[in-house]
Order: sequence, then C-alpha cells, then structure tokens
Amino acid sequence: MYRGEFREGDYSFGVQEEMHSPDIKPFYLGFVAFSGSGQIDWEKPQTRIAYRIYPDDQEARILDLIVQPQYQGKHIAKKLVEIAERRFREHGVTRVMGYAAPDFGGFWKKQGYRILPNNDILKEPL
Repeated sequence: MYRGEFREGDYSFGVQEEMHSPDIKPFYLGFVAFSGSGQIDWEKPQTRIAYRIYPDDQEARILDLIVQPQYQGKHIAKKLVEIAERRFREHGVTRVMGYAAPDFGGFWKKQGYRILPNNDILKEPL
C-alpha cells in the first residue's frame, strides 16, 4: 500500500493506493483526498478523486470526482486531477478514461480530455 500526505499551497492532500489482484491482472485502486483543515479523513474522504490503474495496459480509469460545495470554485478539482495524473505517469499510464456527467464536460475539456459521444472522457497521450 502507498500512502502519502503533503501540502500544496494553502491545502493538504493525501494519496492512498493499494494493489488488487496481483496474480491475475494487476490493478491499483486509489484516491487523492483533500482537506481544508489539514487533517485527511482516510476513512471517508469527502472531497476526492477515485481511480483505478491498470499498469499492464498502461491505462487508468477515473471512477469519480467529488468536491464538497464549500470548496467548489477554488480550483480544488483541477488540483485533484493534476495529482492523480502525476500518479498515473509514475505507473507508466499513457491513456486515461472515465465518465463526465453532462454538466461537467467543460471542466474535463479544460483539463485536456476529449468528450466522447457517450459522455466518456479520454486523454491520450497523458
């Protein structure tokens, strides 16, 4: 398991990943958590990006991105994506996919993702 906490700017972030299915088709399940108070709630992070990394396929899938209302509009979502993408590159990922709710396509485009016809998001090369 990998776990790290750090500060960037005025805020605290944490990354937690663990390996799943190492013998069959390995993948990492992880998330980047955010804390406005400086204390990461590892049991139930409220503001986070969750993802799955498939190192053999050099691919990652963003599972969800949640920013609590009091932190919206402060570029926290953008920072969560940047930190997750750093982890992806460290694992050799070259392709990232996920789903964009229809109202959030503009956000993902600003992060360099393409919006596919079914509202999936795609970024390659990473």
